[in-house]
Amino acid sequence: MKKVSIVVPVYNAAAYLETCITSILKQTYKNIEVILVNDGSTDKSGEICDQYAKIDPRITAIHQQNAGPAAARNKGIEKASGTYLQFVDADDWMKQTMTNDLVTALENHEADLVICGYESGKQIYVPSITGFFDKDVFLNYIGLLYKQIILPSPCNKMYRLERLKNNEIRFHENHSYGEDLLFNLHYIENSMSFYLLPKNLYGYRQNSDSLTNSYMENMFEKQEKLYSKVKSFLEKNNRWSGENITHIETIFANGMIHAVTNLFHQGSPLSMKDQKRQLKILFNHSRVIKQIPYFNDSIQAKIVGFFIRKKAYRNALLFFKIKEFMRNKCRRVFLLLQRMNKR
Repeated sequence: MKKVSIVVPVYNAAAYLETCITSILKQTYKNIEVILVNDGSTDKSGEICDQYAKIDPRITAIHQQNAGPAAARNKGIEKASGTYLQFVDADDWMKQTMTNDLVTALENHEADLVICGYESGKQIYVPSITGFFDKDVFLNYIGLLYKQIILPSPCNKMYRLERLKNNEIRFHENHSYGEDLLFNLHYIENSMSFYLLPKNLYGYRQNSDSLTNSYMENMFEKQEKLYSKVKSFLEKNNRWSGENITHIETIFANGMIHAVTNLFHQGSPLSMKDQKRQLKILFNHSRVIKQIPYFNDSIQAKIVGFFIRKKAYRNALLFFKIKEFMRNKCRRVFLLLQRMNKR
């Protein structure tokens, strides 16, 4: 039974950390080492890490100054000594057979990477394509797996540690957007075989303070850079064609909608004048204009695509202001009902 290293980046996760660690220790696959990397937490996360390290010899607690999840995961890779490697976020959990199921799939099919499904809230995400793929075939499905939100995360996967170390594959510590996806693309580029397991084995907790739920400065520029890197990866591997193009362009179109919505986030410091100016810049961007045929994933996407075609900045501003007003009104009603129920 080969050892599996499980790396957990930890930052102010005291409320959920024990649940996470317990789910790891309850794995049916017992030959594991757990590397808890406390990334400068200011709550009791560091103490919890040390407590568990004293209880179970398979656990190692590492403490470092806050440098972000990418740096914490890289530290974990550096310290890992197993044959295989997994990542678990400190506020998430693993199904009891996850490690065993991934090891079994990896070894039975001699794969370099195994990918499974996961749950997030009430949603369950599993790969729509399953089984063994060599690299030549797998690359045709990069866009599909990205669009299905199966590809980006490192937490629904098992890696070969030697392949990571020999090819110096690490998370980009200077990226605050898309570093997980870029890490996986780097690993895929240096791998030859893949297995997709149609099982929901990982639980992802949705937090209100995550990046996806907060205002992000220069969000469109960050999305544009990520889009360029994904496109370059596919061009380099002669796969910028067919469904890969359709899926990646649609993803970017949806990303542009998120960038517009981000302008009207409750945490946004922008004035209405600034919001309108940003809308003009986005609507006139050459790459966004090329994306117009791909604004079709949802009713909102079609509406935004129409606004872009017509250069209807004022209509777009009004549309998102109404959405902002209704969202805030619903939030106030929800809080009021909560207070009434507590009485």
